[in-house]
Amino acid sequence: MSRALTIIVSGIILTACASSGPKRPEWTRAAGQPMDQVQFNRDHYECQKENSYHYRGVGALVGPFSEQIKVDKDLYRACMRNRGWVHAED
Repeated sequence: MSRALTIIVSGIILTACASSGPKRPEWTRAAGQPMDQVQFNRDHYECQKENSYHYRGVGALVGPFSEQIKVDKDLYRACMRNRGWVHAED
């Protein structure tokens, strides 16, 4: 019985993985510019760093471990666009 269950579960997992397909890249280069993963990683990191801020939670979770670093999404996207990247939603 456990072997049959293992086969069924494995089949479900494989079907789910196969149906997900390749993920569309979120960012691409503007027309005429080469796509370079190293440059993307550098720009992504620098734009996140430039547009991040410290956020302290409110309520019961305020304490020494409640502070988080957040990234302003709009400023991050503007920074990436200024560096020649185009977001899939644009």
